[in-house]
Amino acid sequence: MQSVPLLDCAGRRRSPATTSSFHEGLPPGNKGLRYPPDPPTVEEIIAVMRAAGDGLEGVRLRGIIITLWRAGLRISEALALNETDLDSERGSLLVRHGKGRLCRMRHRSPYVAPGTMLRSVGAG
Repeated sequence: MQSVPLLDCAGRRRSPATTSSFHEGLPPGNKGLRYPPDPPTVEEIIAVMRAAGDGLEGVRLRGIIITLWRAGLRISEALALNETDLDSERGSLLVRHGKGRLCRMRHRSPYVAPGTMLRSVGAG
């Protein structure tokens, strides 16, 4: 008995691994494995910020990096920020579109001078 070759919409052969029944009944290869967090070091972050350059895009990129780093945001949360989400008086950010559709407030890191994080993203 010959099997019919699987073809995609462009007529190219598809791998059998792309079918839903190929891995049926088998546990994932990484089941039960735990991966520890591996945040970048301060030196790595500073190296990335220096490599960003001094142009307008570099300043903007450094502002996003500082916001991600000091507020502990995910990239999607930082990109969804509006100017109205920044509170310069309290030094905080309102994250409206967080993980799991949660809304949360992120306060300024005690290691950052007041207003530094907010100035870096262009709010003041």
